Amino acid sequence: MAIATFGVKTFDVSKNKIYTFDNIAYSLALNVENQEVEGKKPSTYIKGIGLIPLSFDILLDARFVDVKAEIDWWDNQLLSKEPEIFTLGGKLLSNNRFLLKTVSKSNIVIGKKGAYLKAMLALEFEEYASSGAKTTTKKKTSKKETVKTHAMSPDAIKAIEEAKKK
Repeated sequence: MAIATFGVKTFDVSKNKIYTFDNIAYSLALNVENQEVEGKKPSTYIKGIGLIPLSFDILLDARFVDVKAEIDWWDNQLLSKEPEIFTLGGKLLSNNRFLLKTVSKSNIVIGKKGAYLKAMLALEFEEYASSGAKTTTKKKTSKKETVKTHAMSPDAIKAIEEAKKK
């Protein structure tokens, strides 16, 4: 079983491959605004739940992966501007996808003939909700009709994951 996935990229460990991450961090916070009230303390307006930031580091080692190819893959993913599904321990971190916002490279070790032997990637993501999308998947109207938002249902996300495996 994969430790985590981001789109088609799988983080796992096997006899021939070690592709994991360290220093994973994500958080959940309210999106609030303080509204000034003359002569009183400001009131707090809760706008809703904020977008989830996610970050982690990947140590790339030429014994297990093509370091340069991995750096290029992550750079191209960022440049594609395409949010992807992120799972952790086989479970969705959110019903929304995540957008890769930053790819930082450090501790690069270059060997003979310019081969990349090691590198550290620091990746930063943010939960992606398209313009006007709500974080819930369905909203009931007064006429008992359901209106779908841009957030994906867990069933739709599972179907996409299964299709990518084939």
